[in-house]
Amino acid sequence: MTKERRTQLNGMLLSRIESLCRHLYPNGAKKGRSWRCGSMDIRLRDGMWGDWDGTTGERMTTSLIDLWLYARDVNFVTGIAEITAWLGIPESELPAAEHSYKVTKSDDGKRRICFPLLERPTHAELVQLSELRSIPVVALLIAVTRGYLWTYTDRFEKCRAWLVTDSSRNCGVARRLDGKRWEAEWVQGAKSKTISGSWGHWPLGIAEASLYPAIGLTEGVPDFLAMIALGLAYGVERYIAPVCMAGAHMTIPESVLPLFANRRTRIFVHNDEEGKRAAVRWATQLAEVTYVDAYLCDAACEDLNDVCRTENTEDAALMDFVKGEQ
Repeated sequence: MTKERRTQLNGMLLSRIESLCRHLYPNGAKKGRSWRCGSMDIRLRDGMWGDWDGTTGERMTTSLIDLWLYARDVNFVTGIAEITAWLGIPESELPAAEHSYKVTKSDDGKRRICFPLLERPTHAELVQLSELRSIPVVALLIAVTRGYLWTYTDRFEKCRAWLVTDSSRNCGVARRLDGKRWEAEWVQGAKSKTISGSWGHWPLGIAEASLYPAIGLTEGVPDFLAMIALGLAYGVERYIAPVCMAGAHMTIPESVLPLFANRRTRIFVHNDEEGKRAAVRWATQLAEVTYVDAYLCDAACEDLNDVCRTENTEDAALMDFVKGEQ
């Protein structure tokens, strides 16, 4: 990244410094001319910050890019992608101190998504999700580090939930952390719900796919996390971009197909009629731009998450599609 571009991003972050602080440290509070959260001190006047727990030593810095990387604990590439996505949300639409589900419209009348206040999952929440979905905590941490996995408090049902999104922020799919179905009338007892205003056909994770030689395409967010877990179990998680469609009825948008180009893609098929039909539809689309094949779980497993539940990680064919791309 050029010095000019870094200066530009820092300036844009400084222009919405209080919203930035609220986003990165939602448990903090404004005290005088600073945002304080525990030992973290961020000056609202010039963005000077430091963590007095000793992590940053006794120095303070004005690099708000570094603040983002420090608070989110992500690498530079991921951090810049997240910053760019966050800056793309108009200041008037950023979540305030309280959780916001407001969906606004742009000048052209199109709906625009506005996420609830996303939080980095606590260790206890990761353990809870691990036990619920039979996915190792270390795999969930990879999802957190890559910016996919978040938690939040659902405003309507007053419960904690986990959510999967990517750096594009085109779509977010949420599930209750207690494993129960959503109770609101408009979701009709569904297990998953998309954040209002989402582009439901967006393949979650495709925004990061350019960083990986292969793509594992799944149906639903539990299989998305299972894709990471099984990649880790087979030692190939560094080579696979997990990507998921929110549901079997979704179709990959024509405008998004080029993002799959030149990346070996395997569709992990749900073992039911609807899932099989979806896999055929997606494979037909993807064959136009890349090599694509499919993997169907045996009768004992309905989907990829079931493979994690049964701990059946001895099928060499499961991840062999990435071997030629490593």
